[in-house]
Order: sequence, then C-alpha cells, then structure tokens
Amino acid sequence: MKSICLRTREIKKRFGGVRALVDGSIEVRAGEVLALVGSNGSGKSTLAKIITGVINYDDGEVIYHDKPVTFQNPMVAQKAGVMAVYQDLSLIPSLTVAENIWLANETLTNGGFLNNQVMNKKTNELLELFSGTFQKSLHPEAYVRALPPDEKQIIEILKAISRDPEVIIFDEATASLDSKQVNCLFDLINQLKQENKALVFISHRMDEIFRIADRAVVLRNGRTVGDAKISETDEDKIVKMMVGSHEVVVNGITDFQDIKDAEDALIVNNVENSRLTGVSFTIKKGELVGLGGLRGQGQSNLLHTLFGNDKFLGSISIFGKEIQFKHPKDAMNADIALIPGDRATEGLLLIRSILENFHLPSWKKYSKPILDMKQASRDAEKMSDQLNPGNGILRNASY
Repeated sequence: MKSICLRTREIKKRFGGVRALVDGSIEVRAGEVLALVGSNGSGKSTLAKIITGVINYDDGEVIYHDKPVTFQNPMVAQKAGVMAVYQDLSLIPSLTVAENIWLANETLTNGGFLNNQVMNKKTNELLELFSGTFQKSLHPEAYVRALPPDEKQIIEILKAISRDPEVIIFDEATASLDSKQVNCLFDLINQLKQENKALVFISHRMDEIFRIADRAVVLRNGRTVGDAKISETDEDKIVKMMVGSHEVVVNGITDFQDIKDAEDALIVNNVENSRLTGVSFTIKKGELVGLGGLRGQGQSNLLHTLFGNDKFLGSISIFGKEIQFKHPKDAMNADIALIPGDRATEGLLLIRSILENFHLPSWKKYSKPILDMKQASRDAEKMSDQLNPGNGILRNASY
C-alpha cells in the first residue's frame, strides 16, 4: 500500500447556522490519484480549502507527514508543499501570464531585478504541456484579462505545478476545459503520479473520475460516507453513496414529448456580427437544444447576442415577435435569462452575499418602496430548498 502523505480526521466546519462539514475524513497517498466525490454542497470544496489554508476549521485534525498542521493561509501551505487548482481562479487580470505563474516565486538577476527573459522561457516550457490546445494569443507576455476562461484555467494549473508541490488538489479544474485540454491535463496528472505526488481530483464528471482516479472518497451532507478503489466499484455504486438510500436516482429520461407540432419559441435567421456569420436555427416550445462546436467557434458569442450584449444583422424572433435588444436589461424584461460560462466575471458579485447575488436580476420587485428583505429571504429559501432540500441558503455569507 502506498504511503499516506496527508490525512484529515473528522473535520468540522460551520458557516453560521449551516454545517458545511460534519466529518470530513480522507487519506491522500503519494503516487495516487484520489477522487473526492459528492453532490453540490457535500463539502468537497470546503475540505479542499481547509487543507490549503484558505479557510479555518472548527474541529478535527489535518495531518501532514504524520504531524498535525494548521496552515494559516495558502502561502504557508504552498511553502509546505500543498497547493490547489480551483475553478474560481486566483489569477490577477492586470498581470501577464508569466507574471501570474511566477508571482511570489520570481527569478531575479544578480542585480536583484526581475529576470523576465528566464521567466518567459520557463513559462513557454510549461505551456508546451498544453501544446496545440490554445490560441496563439496565449503567450508569456499576454495579459490574463484578455484570455478566455479555458486558457485562464490552464494558467491556474501551470501556476500550481510550477511550485513542484507534494500534494496538489484539482478542484473542478476541468470545468472550463475542452476534451483536448482535459487529455493534456490527464497526461500531466499521470506524469505527476509517476513522480510520487499525492493528487486529489474533484469533479462531477463520472467518466473523468473512472478514467484518472485510483480511489474515490464520497462525501454526503458534509460527512465521509464511503471509500472505494476505482477498480473495485462502478458508477452506480458511487452515485448511490452520493445520494443516499432514500433518494431516487434517475438513470435516463424515457418519457419524451412529441413537439413536432409545437409552437416556434425562438427563430434565429441569418444572424451576423463580428463573431457570427449566417447563423440560423429554430427552437420549439418545450424543446431542449444543445449548442455544439469546437472551442472559439462562436457559441458563447451567439448566447450573448441573444441576450442583448452584442449588436447583430439578421432577425431574431421570440414567439412570433421580432426582437432587437439593445441591452441585457431588455432581454431580462422579456423573461430571458443567461447563465454565463465565466461566472466569476460575468455572473456574480463575489464580494457580496449569496442572498444579494440570488436576487441580482429581481431586487426591484421587492421595493415597496422600502426593500422587503424578509420576503426576499423567504423566496430565496424556497428556491434554495427546491434545489437542495433541507440545507437552505447562506443568507449573509459572501460567495
């Protein structure tokens, strides 16, 4: 059996009245990929952030190389050899790619100045790990603010491995990546595994877990409920541990509705702008349509055009009425919503509370004329309970 590099014992953490972790217990072994699995709100990211010193815990133990530790902040954890790659990026938009990767770990000249030439060379060597999966605009001197989400995620990954840590946690690190980029990441993870690194992989994608992990630990409602070798389990067993014996797991949709005679809900006809050329399609009422294509082929631009973010030529009709939104507010007033791909910069105010973010599009309806916070909270709790029964919403916690 491989040696245990890091373990957590009965970690507990509360955020106000919500118990995020009740018993977070895992063992991370050198030369192994541990998949940390669970539904939204099960405590995976909370445990990862406790291990890396992002947040404090209330009770329990973190043991690193057989010694109890409490990392006061991520920098202390990094110096000890423990790092994480998060879906919510830690990059600084106003700095270049190289500056972000080597931040607080810069190479200096003999005179004490930044050695940009060496750092750019080392950055190019790191970028080679994802060769062929990004655009030419991604280079050491490119500003991070100009990069798309997938390329920012690549920089976040390279930043972590540039420190050569002993323990690396990948928290939803594949969420923004396309299939080629995921392949490169998995090649990198396998290489790190051969170097005897201890690796934790968090993902909701079962195919990725069974492809890359050696072992899986399952969290449910803040508690460790299972530990299994990937070679000795299957997806159904993992899912049953995730949801519990009292939940119903739906393996597929079998009741399809015949919509061939349904009303046309959305008609897009020959839409063009700086990123789109002659886009046309129709979606019927009650129909769910997938929008596919290689990265950078205009999918996101089309959605933003429909939402009023970009001007266009051609026509867009919703239930027979042609629209020409000049602003996203016009789309919202027409009962159209957009869930953006880059939630951190396009969808949320990260320094504000969950309740405030929850009602960002709809605070106006709670003005009577005084803001009715009680009703806003009740509505948020109702919707939160529908999404995750029993857990409620963190009213005052920042995102």
